[in-house]
Amino acid sequence: MKNNLKSVRLSDEVFGIVQSYRGEGFNEKFENIVIDFKKTLPEREAYKVGLDEIIGSQKKKLAGLLEAIRKVEKIESAVERCLCDLESAVGE
Repeated sequence: MKNNLKSVRLSDEVFGIVQSYRGEGFNEKFENIVIDFKKTLPEREAYKVGLDEIIGSQKKKLAGLLEAIRKVEKIESAVERCLCDLESAVGE
């Protein structure tokens, strides 16, 4: 028995989403959405944690690559200075 009588206002978008869900009428469709959301919450949370770990790992790799690029840029700059000094010395 369903004891909770509620009235809700929905945007056209939300109404369309509920109407396109599985079930016979609006109430059953809405209940199916809520129940399915509740049942899949642990799986979605675990997936999110996995994605967060992957993102963290990729951020560390990116930081390492950026540091390597900075080092290469410093070396490149030093080599360019040495070449300029060498060209100046040869030119004298």
